[in-house]
Amino acid sequence: MSPGATGAPGLHSVMKNMNACERVRELLNATVELLLRIERAPHTPFGPRDPKERRVMRRLAEGLDKGEIQPLFGNLYTGKQLARLFRDTITRDEIREETRDEFFRLAHEIGRCIHEDPAGTRQVFDEFWLETLLASKAGGPGSEGECRWRQLQKLVDFVKSCRFEKRRGRRSKARPERPVNDGVRRIPLVPAVVLPFVPPGVPIIPFPAISETAEDERVLFKIGIGPSSWIGSFEPGTKDVNSVFIMPDGEHLFVSALGAGYRIHLESRTLVERLGNDVVGIHRDPRMTLFLIEHGGGSLEAFGVASRLWKTGPLGAGGLRNIGLCDDPILEVVGEALQSSGEWTKFSINVVSGEVRVA
Repeated sequence: MSPGATGAPGLHSVMKNMNACERVRELLNATVELLLRIERAPHTPFGPRDPKERRVMRRLAEGLDKGEIQPLFGNLYTGKQLARLFRDTITRDEIREETRDEFFRLAHEIGRCIHEDPAGTRQVFDEFWLETLLASKAGGPGSEGECRWRQLQKLVDFVKSCRFEKRRGRRSKARPERPVNDGVRRIPLVPAVVLPFVPPGVPIIPFPAISETAEDERVLFKIGIGPSSWIGSFEPGTKDVNSVFIMPDGEHLFVSALGAGYRIHLESRTLVERLGNDVVGIHRDPRMTLFLIEHGGGSLEAFGVASRLWKTGPLGAGGLRNIGLCDDPILEVVGEALQSSGEWTKFSINVVSGEVRVA
């Protein structure tokens, strides 16, 4: 059969897709290494300096080393110390400049590979994510695996900041109809897909174990990849959010099945608790130490690394928006809540105590 004939894909097409998958793994590794280089650049108390200011800093450092110049505030730094800080600042800014263009070049190459083979490269992303997570857990805090896992999270946050658009103040009031022929819908951040039907002969874990919901109305998730993957059948909620996340303790999964929240023990795959029926959003800090569940009634529920932290009552009369973290003067969750008057009111929540303040 010729490469262009109907039937099995041609050799050129197969090789092209294989090359795209192999290339995207190389590019992901290169991107993580690049981010590590940026993170390991020297830290100094001085802000970024342009090339002209760096040239001045270099001359000042030489003068300080030779004793020709003395620090203005000698009680803060010796001449040698200040010279070292100047040179560290120069090195840091030069690393940032060198890596900026390379970062966007790698991102462009990754995009080209995805265009060549969307399905294959998605699988590579899933495998790379899981491998990095397992290496992080095996190595523990401070290990090379943990450092790479942290950079991968930064990369995901960057992609989300470029592509994510949030509809403010508008939430679905009823559970939408499930698409009949929508194929496989990808779930971000954890290797997982929503399945359109139960595969024959494959064991299914139901959540909850006993339910009056018909099987064809439940949400099917395939979680994980390869031999360790499993399929869960979830009673749906009343919103349009399907998602699977690893929680900050690393021991539990959070699953939202059309708004129905489930906290599941990762190793035993058992249900720990139901977390409402109206999940409309998830928020996490960059270091993955705080996990916020946004409920449709306008309340927030928080989990930390060790356990549940708190759950608020309704913060307004409708949706929430502009949710984020602020650490000045204390660590707080901040945002705005829609009131019955139609106005948005600012609020803050003490992360430790759960105390709510409304502006």
